[in-house]
Amino acid sequence: MSATSETVIPFDRTGTLIEVGDIVLYAHNLDRSAGLQWGKVVALDYGDDRYKFPRGVRVHVRGVSEYSSRPPTLLLRVGRLQYPDRVVVIPLPRVPVAIGDLLRGVT
Repeated sequence: MSATSETVIPFDRTGTLIEVGDIVLYAHNLDRSAGLQWGKVVALDYGDDRYKFPRGVRVHVRGVSEYSSRPPTLLLRVGRLQYPDRVVVIPLPRVPVAIGDLLRGVT
């Protein structure tokens, strides 16, 4: 579905417009505590959402797992973030090299 005048514009926590291809940092569940996870925006979904009225924006991201003794790895599944204002867009020069290298090839 395309964006309409009724659609919420997806801005991050700092007021930056979220676009496909952006690298974002977002909260996720890390065992019994909160963690931060890197991801690349692969799609924006504008549509009805039971949690948002009248329209919701969902940000689909491909994430990177980096909280283990192993090197960072690209996650196999695409995640869905329902609250764009709870992520932060990070410019590529500020992204750690290992993370940037993994996310650069994600489309």
